[in-house]
Amino acid sequence: MIMLMSSPVMGAEKGMLEDMWESLTNASNEAIEIFKSAFNVTGAIPTKPKPGKMFYFGDPSEFDMADLSANPSQWMQFKNSVKGFVSAVEWTETWIIALGIFHFTMLLLAILSRRNSNIQIVLFCFMMGCIYLAEPLNRFLSTHWESFSTQNYFDKHGVFLSVVWSTPLLLIGAYMVIHTLIAAASLLVQVKRREIIQHARANKENAAKDTGSDKKKKQ
Repeated sequence: MIMLMSSPVMGAEKGMLEDMWESLTNASNEAIEIFKSAFNVTGAIPTKPKPGKMFYFGDPSEFDMADLSANPSQWMQFKNSVKGFVSAVEWTETWIIALGIFHFTMLLLAILSRRNSNIQIVLFCFMMGCIYLAEPLNRFLSTHWESFSTQNYFDKHGVFLSVVWSTPLLLIGAYMVIHTLIAAASLLVQVKRREIIQHARANKENAAKDTGSDKKKKQ
């Protein structure tokens, strides 16, 4: 009887594990697609284009996760490609520095307002709105880049803007969520602790009353 009951349960657990594995696989594939568009993992260093040309972030067809897993040297080439990506971008441009100051300000506000839930909610919604508008912002910047940038970093996939715009905001938002969860867990522990203390105190008072009533009856 136990074996008959456990068999469907094991089947259900197996199905849940398969669904979780499929979800993780899909998420990994999406992340790989982002890296495909962002980096050239063959070890070649991305080069800065001539003025007016699209910035080169690498050939997506050259990215193979299986090769990276099977061949450790591929990881070194991948690191070199990342370094090449970093060195190819002109990080001293005014608008990139201003963007860094913006992200630092958002992080500072998130830290300073961690005890004020109202400000945290407004700040979090603002950052999520900025992330939501990343795609139309990328299209707008790709047609007006000459007015503020020396190179056209804004390809149709929006990879560069995702790296310098969306990713920092997502990390700050993740910090805010984690801090909120920790604060909520700490508050829950304090409430439960007070409930236990009050319950123990009430039991002690009831026991004292019962003892007093028993003594009166004996007298």
